[in-house]
Amino acid sequence: MKSADRAVAASAYVNSGHVQLTRFAHEKLVNYKGVLRNHFVYQVVAFGVGEESPDTGVLLTAFADGVLGAFAMSGYAAGPLDRQQSTSTTETHRCIPTNGP
Repeated sequence: MKSADRAVAASAYVNSGHVQLTRFAHEKLVNYKGVLRNHFVYQVVAFGVGEESPDTGVLLTAFADGVLGAFAMSGYAAGPLDRQQSTSTTETHRCIPTNGP
């Protein structure tokens, strides 16, 4: 499966609310090759279905693979998250950076 196909497949879990990004990961800025920004968020947001963007890359692919590994490969359905019935952390996976505080 191509990176774009994996990103589209993972988007069902993201859009349903089952995947969330921590504040730390969302606000993290890194200087890479002279560009200071959140490269992860930039790559994920730059992705568009049917568009070949040079800005989508390894971070988007890793994110999509992680989401699919956590949900799709385990047979978890991508239906909407009912927050009133369930607040269990086993049903909501959070993306946590490995080099956090």
